[in-house]
Amino acid sequence: MLNSFNRWSRLAKATKEQRQRFFLSSYGIHWSELDEDLSFSGLFSDAGLCNSKDDENAIYYSAN
Repeated sequence: MLNSFNRWSRLAKATKEQRQRFFLSSYGIHWSELDEDLSFSGLFSDAGLCNSKDDENAIYYSAN
């Protein structure tokens, strides 16, 4: 089975149970036990689903 977390080493090495213990904030996803954070802006930007406006403190998302 392909590990969908292979891009993030801490998540890739974690157990399924460890990955399931996270919390969401207005900024992203945080795994306290793993000391790992993934921002929503980074995740959506990497996926090509958003554009950041340099002159504004906001991220605009678009689903195609």
